Amino acid sequence: MKKSRVVVLFGDSLFIDSIEASLQGRRDLGLVRIHSSVNDVVEKLKVLGPDLIIFDSMDSRIQFVVPFLRDRPDIPLLCLDVDTSRVIVVSGEHHLAPSARDLANLIELQTNHHEVALAA
Repeated sequence: MKKSRVVVLFGDSLFIDSIEASLQGRRDLGLVRIHSSVNDVVEKLKVLGPDLIIFDSMDSRIQFVVPFLRDRPDIPLLCLDVDTSRVIVVSGEHHLAPSARDLANLIELQTNHHEVALAA
């Protein structure tokens, strides 16, 4: 039997409620809801080991994102923006940049990547 993927829905918005309702019937997804009032979000996420985290961009309590990405850069985050009907995929991709030259090289790499994406 195929292992279900754990999807965390973070927040209390009606938008997150509707996503939860629409995914409820998916047997291949283990949905876990974490409400904005939870204080130790990063610790809960470490225990759950989710495959994906979904949150509303308008939620004021999303400060867990950066600390979580530092610990688990392999887990994608979907940031939903209901006002623009867009989904931002937040990546925890890490690069070492111990020097200004390394940082400059990374900036060039990322801007070149952006140009290629725009041309496609």
